[in-house]
Amino acid sequence: MANMTTEFMALWDGISTDPNVRVMVLAATNRPSELDEAILRRLPQAFDIGMPDRKEKYEILKVDIFELCEKATYFPIREILEKEGKGRPCPVPRPLSQLDLEKVLDWIWRKFLLCRRRRKLQQASTVG
Repeated sequence: MANMTTEFMALWDGISTDPNVRVMVLAATNRPSELDEAILRRLPQAFDIGMPDRKEKYEILKVDIFELCEKATYFPIREILEKEGKGRPCPVPRPLSQLDLEKVLDWIWRKFLLCRRRRKLQQASTVG
């Protein structure tokens, strides 16, 4: 994370010194207490966006469930494409199943664990 911050700051300095560049930087974090002072100096305005209320949580959950179902629909479609690729016609996709949803959840969980592992390794490399 520190390497990425350093590179970001170096690139940002180049933008701020060129009078012909018109750039707006928008940043968001769920950990404002961990922001570097140099970044805070470059971001003159801050807006605190509180936690979502019950209705907003419902809307977020609705979007997440829709995306989960959308990703799960790719499994029957992929099966059709694989069969057609092997010369076997498959006119109708099979119905979506609980297993399809579980596969998507498993994929999301593995992706989350991989990102968390990478973050810990980056933190360990910057500390050590």
